[in-house]
Amino acid sequence: MKTYMIATTLVTLTLMGVTGCTASKSISTDKNAPVVSTEPVTLKVYMYGLKELTDEEFKTYFSDPIQKKYPYITLEPLVGVKGSLPEELITSGSFPDIILTSVARIPEFMKLQVLEDISPLIKKNSISLDRFEPSIIDSFRWYSDKGEVFGLPYSINFAALFYNKNIFDKFGIPYPKDGMTWDDALELSRKLTRNVDGVQYKGLDTGGVSLMGFGLSLPYVNKAANKAALQTDQWKMVLDKAKEFYEIPGMIEGDKLPGAGEFTSDQRMAMMAAWGNGLTGTFETLQAEGKPLHWDMVTIPNFKEAMGYSREADYQLLMVSKTSKYKEQAFQVISHITGDELQDLINRKGRLTSLKKNDQFKKSFAADLPSYKGKNMNAVFGVKPQKLHEPSDYDANLRTLVNNTLREVVVNKKDTNTALREANEKGDKYILDESNK
Repeated sequence: MKTYMIATTLVTLTLMGVTGCTASKSISTDKNAPVVSTEPVTLKVYMYGLKELTDEEFKTYFSDPIQKKYPYITLEPLVGVKGSLPEELITSGSFPDIILTSVARIPEFMKLQVLEDISPLIKKNSISLDRFEPSIIDSFRWYSDKGEVFGLPYSINFAALFYNKNIFDKFGIPYPKDGMTWDDALELSRKLTRNVDGVQYKGLDTGGVSLMGFGLSLPYVNKAANKAALQTDQWKMVLDKAKEFYEIPGMIEGDKLPGAGEFTSDQRMAMMAAWGNGLTGTFETLQAEGKPLHWDMVTIPNFKEAMGYSREADYQLLMVSKTSKYKEQAFQVISHITGDELQDLINRKGRLTSLKKNDQFKKSFAADLPSYKGKNMNAVFGVKPQKLHEPSDYDANLRTLVNNTLREVVVNKKDTNTALREANEKGDKYILDESNK
């Protein structure tokens, strides 16, 4: 099975029509909807900054339903890897029509000035934003100076603590529970990290420093001062805690930090704090191949001052490119994908709908996935997403810097104060250099 691995981390729309266009052929879904050309077009969908999306998922959620609804529109996937990064596509004059990415990546595209303000189309087509989760719509204010809307939510990622039951059973250790702190999880990790018969088992991969910081909604930049904000007491608390996990003997082999493969492929990692979207496809593949992972999930751990909350909301969006020659058709695509019918489909397939949650949506979540049968859905719905930190144009770079501090302290043996100070200095230099461009 081919998997689209997307290099750098979506705005989708719940809409139903598109603006006018002069063409020899046209179509209108109802008598009041704008007329749109029905000449055959191919639209490129740029998948950027997602952990993974399989070709089957793209076919199921995008190309097939669009071909059925709009036979004249063909969707072509484009993955944001080296050679097709945003800047490279702009330089080559081949920037795509639709962008599929995560909320964390919006500032990157805003900086490149490639996003179309779709608020006129939303108004013309009488689209109500009230259908979506309020926290998502509230976050739009961070990305708008004049009331622009650059896209609408497609799905919401969920974070959980996934665990391998076989490893717990092997060592006779009780399974994790909902509502654990990072300290609770650390104690479990210590019990589970051991070498047995030449196999190095590991306790818990936390996902790294920045994702642990998501549980506290920590910013990377002090926007008022236009300076990095990595050298703070809260980031030190996060890095100190992450260090405790990875300094457990056996967690680091050589200079290699743990990865997702140790949980899904090698099955030597007992627990993994992760985004659901990044694992669901793998769970289903293993199930279909007759090699199911004996897993379950609980609510993701957090610091004691933020219990009841998960990571910051990570929603995916579909956005229309300002450079597209087919903006109306692109709007039709993202409108249909976020309509009730397809939102119900993606929800049943394990991608949490961006629409307001009700009991039916909760009941039907992942209902079509054999690998999710009997799983603890309270891990998904039992906590609230943490509010978004105020984003900046520099977040992507500073996120990398703060994540690199983990290697500095557990592999290169620097103290946490030094690692954060050096990261902060690099962040300040980056912000200054970018500001002077």
